[in-house]
Amino acid sequence: ATSSTLARHKFGSECFAATFSSSQEEAPKFAASFGDLCTRVWDLNSIIKGSELSAPALEIQNSVELGPVDLKFNSKGDRLALTSIDNSLKLYSIFDQTGDGSTLASTLEIMTQSGQVQPSGPNGDGVKEAPMPWKVSFNPKNEQ
Repeated sequence: ATSSTLARHKFGSECFAATFSSSQEEAPKFAASFGDLCTRVWDLNSIIKGSELSAPALEIQNSVELGPVDLKFNSKGDRLALTSIDNSLKLYSIFDQTGDGSTLASTLEIMTQSGQVQPSGPNGDGVKEAPMPWKVSFNPKNEQ
């Protein structure tokens, strides 16, 4: 599935970022973030077997405030980081609740537009900074 293939599907907006998971522990996933502020996640095995792109396993509505810039899966394929032109960085935990490929997401916003880092550790530790995230990447060893 390429962005030109995605363009033929009627999601109502353009695809701005796409990524694949490369995990050997989780089922492979494909994610794309669109101008309609929605991020969609598919089970890659289902797509390969002919599943319709119009039926993603997960839709994260309002995943960003403004247009998406970049998104990446971590090495395990269970977290998805997303940056936006609103200067936010969001981290989503992606997990299969039913065991049959249907997935849900829980959101952990680690930085907002104002640069406030939200509680992300067990003690709610946060640091106030004002970075402007554009590109995102995970540590290849999946360490914190």
